[in-house]
Amino acid sequence: MGRGKIEIKRIENTTNRQVTFCKRRNGLLKKAYELSVLCDAEVSLIVFSTRGRLYEYSNNNIRSTIERYKKACSDTSNTNTVTEINAQYYQQESAKLRQQIQMLQNTSRHLMGDSLSTLSVKELKQVENRLERGITRIRSKKHEMLLAEIEYLQKREIELENESVCLRTKIAEVERFQQANMISGPELNAIQALASRNFFSPDVMEPPTAYSDKKILHLGQRSNGNNSSFDRVSQDLGLYILDLARIGSSKAPVEMEEDEEAEPTELNTINSSAGFLVVAPDKLSVKYTGVSLHGHDVGVVQANNPVPVKRLVYYFEIYVKDAGVKGQIAIGFTSEGFKMRRQPGWEVNSCGYHGDDGLLYRGQAKGDAFGPTYTTGDTVGGGINFASQEFFFTKNGAIVGTFSKEKEMNRCLFPTIAVHSQNEEYVYLLL
Repeated sequence: MGRGKIEIKRIENTTNRQVTFCKRRNGLLKKAYELSVLCDAEVSLIVFSTRGRLYEYSNNNIRSTIERYKKACSDTSNTNTVTEINAQYYQQESAKLRQQIQMLQNTSRHLMGDSLSTLSVKELKQVENRLERGITRIRSKKHEMLLAEIEYLQKREIELENESVCLRTKIAEVERFQQANMISGPELNAIQALASRNFFSPDVMEPPTAYSDKKILHLGQRSNGNNSSFDRVSQDLGLYILDLARIGSSKAPVEMEEDEEAEPTELNTINSSAGFLVVAPDKLSVKYTGVSLHGHDVGVVQANNPVPVKRLVYYFEIYVKDAGVKGQIAIGFTSEGFKMRRQPGWEVNSCGYHGDDGLLYRGQAKGDAFGPTYTTGDTVGGGINFASQEFFFTKNGAIVGTFSKEKEMNRCLFPTIAVHSQNEEYVYLLL
């Protein structure tokens, strides 16, 4: 059923008349807006209600539109052409634009510090506020650009470090290949046998069932009993050590005595992050005393002497009695100038096997998937096979993995342990 036509006449009912006024007024304003947008026309609309309330709309300025209307009417009465009317209008607009340009030029000169003598104190204050806002925006943009540049350089640094590691690995492989080509006969066979047997059998380094000495971190001392892990390793690795001895047997006994090196026997209480850990008086135990708020309050301690390099294999291990809340303990090797508030492996010339995530860190803050995590009750070890130029780590007597030793890490490496978890204590280390 269609809508019937409405008779156009005054509505007598006051309520209906008011409702109709509101609806038709809104529709009229909408049509005026659409006409101005669609046709790019200058539209102004003035409506007074029966109560005298004013409603208006203009896409430009209603006063300027009224002035233009008056001028158009007067010019029409004077029989002026439309072209002349438009010309006069655009002349007025151009005069306004020139005035605005002049004001902007004056403002620019004021901001540059020129023509300030004609300004009042209030105007000078306004210029000062503009300058301060501009300086703030400039500094903010400069800071943003610097942060972006720093982020890019950090990413580039990581990429270059990774490329450097790959290149060093390739160089080491080439050098090993060249050395192998230079060696012949029984010596080559012995070295190949060592390289192929770069592991310990799973049952040779099982953690002790009981520890008579309840230390937090124990380094460099064999237990008095017959069940120490070191003694069992020495007995079960006879064939492995025999092969190592065969290569080193070319030296005379006198030369071997003269080449003896100092071995790690205790913890270094001087070169450690003493603010975040406590070393026991026996220098064989350590406990974390920090609160683990950030990555620079790590408790790190090295052995008193570096790893002896005039041997074919070196190995040490730790027993974790309490991994604390987070279990952020790490074992590894670090250089002499290592930062003692960083985890092993986070800085160059260091490597570390971390217990909380099982990752291997080699000279950078990004770790690689390596092995299982370790926590309270686990025995973890680390060693260097100088014959095959490889590091290796163990957990509860089983090899976790091996990786090539970089050339610049050949000397002055210290057995290192890091603790970084509240209530982390009782770690026993045996060399």
